[in-house]
Amino acid sequence: MITNIVRNLQVLRASNKTKRKVLVELGFITSPKDAKALFSNIDLIARQLYEGLLKNIKKFY
Repeated sequence: MITNIVRNLQVLRASNKTKRKVLVELGFITSPKDAKALFSNIDLIARQLYEGLLKNIKKFY
């Protein structure tokens, strides 16, 4: 069931509480400088998100 719609992004809430979800906000892009800073480091950001999620999954599950 869709519970929230924010700027064309849909956040889903399932009745099955065993499914975990993560919403990641990387920041606001308000200028070309912001966009460059984010997208020039996107591979590093993705790797760090992956490693952080994996670390927490191993620790708590």
